[in-house]
Amino acid sequence: ELPLLPSHIFRMVAEENIKENARAYEDLLIEKLGGHALDLVMLGMGEDGHTASLFPHTAALKIKKGLVAAN
Repeated sequence: ELPLLPSHIFRMVAEENIKENARAYEDLLIEKLGGHALDLVMLGMGEDGHTASLFPHTAALKIKKGLVAAN
């Protein structure tokens, strides 16, 4: 068990409305972190068996600014 405060955990809702939720999550990170780096990122595995994967020919590869992508 990690000694983390619940107020230091930021979960992205990704079950539906992925594009809308990705934008909201980016806004939340900017608000909460104020430009500071994340200390730890814990990623879950998607139904397709991939975690934070960047695939050829997807929109995420074209993003130059931003913290979150909805693929």
